[in-house]
Amino acid sequence: MRRIAVGVFDLLFTLAWIGFGTIFITVLTSLLSNIIKNNLLPNLLPGAGQTILLVTAALWMGLFIVAIVSSYREAHFDYFRSNLWRRILLAHFILLTGPTAYYFGYLRSRITGDAGKSRAGLKGQHKKFLDMLYFMSYWGTLGLFVLVGIFLLLPNGPLATTDFVLMISILATLPLVALSALLLNIVLVIDAANRPRDQWERINFLRMLNPWSGVFGMRKYYLHFLRPEIEKSQ
Repeated sequence: MRRIAVGVFDLLFTLAWIGFGTIFITVLTSLLSNIIKNNLLPNLLPGAGQTILLVTAALWMGLFIVAIVSSYREAHFDYFRSNLWRRILLAHFILLTGPTAYYFGYLRSRITGDAGKSRAGLKGQHKKFLDMLYFMSYWGTLGLFVLVGIFLLLPNGPLATTDFVLMISILATLPLVALSALLLNIVLVIDAANRPRDQWERINFLRMLNPWSGVFGMRKYYLHFLRPEIEKSQ
């Protein structure tokens, strides 16, 4: 029964992320197409795009509700940890990262009976991958700001070659940066949520990992708490 439950949740999260990726790519490609055609009233979700959006939104809302209800039920076993996850879920209310982090960082191990196993390998075995996510999310975001700034400062007029190259660069870079930031946020939230209670009493890690902090908050957490050796070597 536990295997079935895990399989169902794994499938639902996979479908939800595929739906999100499909919508994201569709909007970007539609936006580029409309810019090339100089269409002032673009349709960013043509065809079945709106249906996919509604299904994906309903799926994510359902997963969020399941996560919230589960966090209340888990309060009987570990009130501090369940309350902490509830705070994280509410902070990431409209984002995919909250329910995903909760499921893969806590609930899945509870269902399979692996709760309490060490997660030391999270940063020990995947340092290069985490460093890549950090580099792409932080420096990629700064690069996007620069590209968008240059694009906005260009003179108004017909779509010139420079405008087109900048727009292509922005739309090609944005998916990689967004995906890196989302994945890094999930990893950091899981790491923070599994830290000892005494650390949370001294430091509110959620201030660095809530949506309002963005990549700058994640950078601070990553360099200060997950990979402090990077900051020391700089």
